[in-house]
Amino acid sequence: TGVPTQAYQTSLPHLPLPSLKETTERYMTSMEPLLDAEERKVVEDKLGLFLRKEGPKLQRFLTYKHLISANYISDWWLDIVYLRGRESILINSNFYGTSIHKPPPTTSQAARAAFMIHTMQIG
Repeated sequence: TGVPTQAYQTSLPHLPLPSLKETTERYMTSMEPLLDAEERKVVEDKLGLFLRKEGPKLQRFLTYKHLISANYISDWWLDIVYLRGRESILINSNFYGTSIHKPPPTTSQAARAAFMIHTMQIG
């Protein structure tokens, strides 16, 4: 349509900054299916230590970054995820890129996931 990609960026609301407690709760929720009871206890203990020690200081830095930036994640995402890592960006950062040389067989999300897995196995 001729509209530049970032044309409406300044009119979008800022990305909200979750609290440290909310972040650790979300992390624990995401880890639960992967952990047995013993591993869960270890992770909970480490999270508790993190909440008491370095977590509050890191949250203060992040809050400052949030106040002075339009998006407190974007530059770190670019610098760390895309530019600093030595792993293959195609697989580790952008799974949609796995089918870059083959058109997706369908728009179905499940079929797309199966296609991605198949492509990674034969690639």
